[in-house]
Amino acid sequence: MAEYMSERNKQGFINNTQSHKRNIKIVKIYTVRIMRIIKYLLFHILLILSVFLSAQSPFSSVLIDREGPERPWGKCFGDLNNDGLVDLIIGGYIEGGLVYYENPTWQKKVISDQAGFSTDIEVHDIDGDHDLDVFCVRKNTLEWFENPAWNSHVIDSVICHDLELSDFDQDGRIDIVARDQGEFGHRGDTLFVYIQANHDEWKKSKILCADGEGLKVHDINKDFKQDIIINGSWFENSSDMLQWKKHAFTDTWDFKSTYIDVGDINCDGREDIILSPSELKGMHYRLSWFEAPVDRSGIWNEHIIEDGLEAVHHFVGVADFDIDGNQDVATAEMLQGDNPDEVKIYFSDGTGRTWSKQVLSDSGCHSMRIMDIDNDGDMDLFGANHNDRIIRLWVNQYNSSLSVRDNLFYLDYRPFGMWGLRTASASQNDELTNYLIDQLDDYKNVGLNTISVYIQGSSGGYSDPFSDDGKNLDPFHAERLTRIIEECNKRSMVVIVGIFYQRVFSDENAGIRNLQNAQAIFNAVQTVTELLKPYRNVIINIANEQNSGRYKNFLSFDMTDPENVIALCKYVKEMDHNRIVGAGGYDDLSNIDIGKSEFVDVLLFDTWSADIDSGHTSGWHYDFFREQGVPDKPFVNVEIFGGWTKIAMPPGVYPDSIKDIHLAEIDEAVKRPGLSVHFHSNPWCQGPSGGDYPIHYELGGKGTADDPGIRWWFEYAQSKSIEEIK
Repeated sequence: MAEYMSERNKQGFINNTQSHKRNIKIVKIYTVRIMRIIKYLLFHILLILSVFLSAQSPFSSVLIDREGPERPWGKCFGDLNNDGLVDLIIGGYIEGGLVYYENPTWQKKVISDQAGFSTDIEVHDIDGDHDLDVFCVRKNTLEWFENPAWNSHVIDSVICHDLELSDFDQDGRIDIVARDQGEFGHRGDTLFVYIQANHDEWKKSKILCADGEGLKVHDINKDFKQDIIINGSWFENSSDMLQWKKHAFTDTWDFKSTYIDVGDINCDGREDIILSPSELKGMHYRLSWFEAPVDRSGIWNEHIIEDGLEAVHHFVGVADFDIDGNQDVATAEMLQGDNPDEVKIYFSDGTGRTWSKQVLSDSGCHSMRIMDIDNDGDMDLFGANHNDRIIRLWVNQYNSSLSVRDNLFYLDYRPFGMWGLRTASASQNDELTNYLIDQLDDYKNVGLNTISVYIQGSSGGYSDPFSDDGKNLDPFHAERLTRIIEECNKRSMVVIVGIFYQRVFSDENAGIRNLQNAQAIFNAVQTVTELLKPYRNVIINIANEQNSGRYKNFLSFDMTDPENVIALCKYVKEMDHNRIVGAGGYDDLSNIDIGKSEFVDVLLFDTWSADIDSGHTSGWHYDFFREQGVPDKPFVNVEIFGGWTKIAMPPGVYPDSIKDIHLAEIDEAVKRPGLSVHFHSNPWCQGPSGGDYPIHYELGGKGTADDPGIRWWFEYAQSKSIEEIK
């Protein structure tokens, strides 16, 4: 630098001012560069932290049975009663037999009352009668039980620990591979292969292998033939059932007792192998995944997920639990290990190098199963400790799932006391949609857990976003609606989605309506049902106030006829069997007809000014509908008092006499299991047709002139709900 400055001085170019400016410029350049480096480092630090902080998925633990089969070693799942829902299967080694629990009531059904059901169960329709049969490892046999009579068929007298089903010879019939374990005086050095001739005749062969535990079937080399994976090696299916070529996939893993699964951990399109150490207590090893090379016959690089684990991890499974496109790894410790006995998920960053662990329980588990128990698109976990009788389900709440059991709602298999608000026009434009979403956290805090939104809107704003044939919904409207649903799902909230609104069908609005005929009505229902299929926190309400005379202006389809509304409910169920669908209005006789239908899961009724005059509360309607033979199903008043609510003016101001009428609705609902009420205010949260005051989705306050709003109603409902819990 001195030589440089000296040279510059010789040339006479320098002066103090220029030098000072040049130095400032240099400092600025390096400052910018340093700031860029700092920003780069901060970005990647935050990126790494985000993996650890955000890669979590909420789970709720559900007790299926406190007194299940004793020593419930075998676990499986499958839709055994063909109702579209996955049932849970348990086999007891000591007593309690082989049973399954019907989803969603968890009523226990006995397949066999015998003992001796061991450590693996699988399902398959072996006899082609369109129901799932149950294959079991028993104490000294392999057997399958024929659904629905549950007659036993013995495949072989053999002692095994693991069982897998696959069509190895590609003849269209299911085959079997089984293996014992290599501990407790047993030998796991033989694979038993059973090729099916018919469902009572099997050709048995043996494959000698390294001693140990663990078995998985998968097409490793993508030749459309199922291969066999064990601890440290895989056997290639050559199509000759007597010739299986062995390939070692690791030269670093030497632990013989394993649990095995397969999944594409690093998102390269090749499915990797995951191993956990399954036996024995007091020993320690690691949880690892093995990266599939292009040439699957070579060595697969091992990547350690966690080292130093006790060898009691008798389960490992791969699934995308947080629905981020990356495969995560679940595992569980058995009770005989050192405490805590963790049931846990390792969330992947998509590379398999960075993992975030979430512990679901410290109560331990054995041979768990992964499935979508509630058809909501996220993966759940099911299992039991091998030396306990408690059967548990861990329901993934990433996507909330609403169900009905008798006359009660359940969200993710937990009782769901519904308190709602009618926000009918919220999907009509971006401003209203964003406005509503901004309030959801506040709603949740005061116990408001359900909102109703109508696709065609309400008096506060309405439109017909369907095409004239009903086969399409305006994509911007669909985006707003699904955004509301998704935001509610994040908060374990429910959305009642109404399809049709009566003002759109009136003569004065003929220019607004696009739907042209009865077929378009059915098409619109199909469009909405298909759109909502991914969302299980949704109830479909066919029509707002279906008995409104405005519907009669639409001569092609009479929505006021209960049979027509029931037909639309049936249509929904045909497309989405597990969708909760309902309808109703403020005509009691129509509500009775609708409520009695087997295709209606929930009666969605209204009350109006005439009910105020006659003293017919929501509780009165509940009792009346029950007396008239409406079966045990939920009743929801989706619009208490209708247009009568205009009496509370100015908006959000409620005299004590009006408050008392509203609060009585809460008291009535609390007394009657299965009755839910939704707050409605025409002036506050809906906006009357032609009115000059805005829609309010914020809850406001105490309902006084100084503190207008409707918060007081939900705070009272929340306090009553807490009292009921106590």
